[in-house]
Amino acid sequence: MSNPRWLDLAAASAHLSLLPRSFEQKVKAGIIPGPTMHFGDAAPRWDRDALHASMCGGTGSTNARVAVDALAAEIEAEGQEDDRG
Repeated sequence: MSNPRWLDLAAASAHLSLLPRSFEQKVKAGIIPGPTMHFGDAAPRWDRDALHASMCGGTGSTNARVAVDALAAEIEAEGQEDDRG
């Protein structure tokens, strides 16, 4: 079974084991990153990687772009540590 990167509301809320209404409340509260509207207002999509980053607490951001960029920086830093030691 594939794990798509971009999730609709049902898939994003299920991914975090939340009911869609609870998921939406957490988005409004800034606890979970908001969706991208790249596909139009009728098709919001959540980035799986941004959801992971926000739940890990490593980035402290609920902005999907910031969360993903911070996660990428963490991964890059881990790779540099592996190369050194």
